[in-house]
Amino acid sequence: MKFFDWNEYAFKSKSDIKSLKPLVFLAAPRKLSEQYVVNLFKSYATSSNVLIGIAKEDFIKGFEDQEQFRTLKLTDIENFVDKVRKSKAKDRLHFIEYFQDDLIHILEKIPFKKVLFVNGSWSRVFHTRSEFYTLVKNKIDYELVSAFSSEEEAKEYFKSIKSKVQKDTKKIKIGHIFKDDNEAFELVDNIAKFSFDNSFQTGAVLTKNKKLLAYSWNRVVPYETYALLNGYQREIHLSPPNDTNHYDTNHAEVEMLIKANKENIDLAGTTLYINLLPCPSCARMICNTEISEIKYKIDHSEGYAFDLLKKAGKEVERV
Repeated sequence: MKFFDWNEYAFKSKSDIKSLKPLVFLAAPRKLSEQYVVNLFKSYATSSNVLIGIAKEDFIKGFEDQEQFRTLKLTDIENFVDKVRKSKAKDRLHFIEYFQDDLIHILEKIPFKKVLFVNGSWSRVFHTRSEFYTLVKNKIDYELVSAFSSEEEAKEYFKSIKSKVQKDTKKIKIGHIFKDDNEAFELVDNIAKFSFDNSFQTGAVLTKNKKLLAYSWNRVVPYETYALLNGYQREIHLSPPNDTNHYDTNHAEVEMLIKANKENIDLAGTTLYINLLPCPSCARMICNTEISEIKYKIDHSEGYAFDLLKKAGKEVERV
């Protein structure tokens, strides 16, 4: 069993790592259960050496301080590591620690037999990232794999995360009066971090006369860890960024309208704060509501929703 630090190999010979061929590489993943890592190792160790990546950062880059995107650490699987170290399979298991930005260089320099990427271990859609183009260019075999060994494990993990989300949302007081747009958008950004969607996290806040009525985020359905278990539809179908046919979430606007209906919230004269301009489908729905004003930060779909909402009599402002 060998432990590598990419910082020590970046500018010198990689012969120590290359000598481990055939080598299956698990790119530094989000946090995994120890049993999952055991199962993965058993699947590949009979025919290959297994190199497990460990990110030096505590969270997937772009999702800092979000528990659902915490990275795997050696301490999470120390019992497994200890058992392998004492077994005949010790020469099949190895680890490499690196900063996530260095992954593309590792893929370029080491001739892997296969590379495994655990769902939810990167931001944005995988096939729009530089790692994907490096894999294709160098004809490296790769696979996007589940973050859980079973649906039961996925749902149990969500329960553990849900308790933290509920604790955090208790700090958000319905009825709070915002002093200005900046304060409202600060809450929007914090709400967005509850999303399990790694392609884009959307947060929304509904107010009336600056008073907080409700909040929502783009929620993965049928349950939050579903895409982590089964794969993100955009990545499975190699969909373009703005595609909404292959999608894993109810958009934050849809979740807001569902909540308003359940809680009998009067939408007349309300303002919707959202970090991303509504997509065409959501914009069409909002046109037929009594929401009066939409304030957002990031444009989308070439401004389709902006023009549509204005024509429907809504006040629309990019802040």
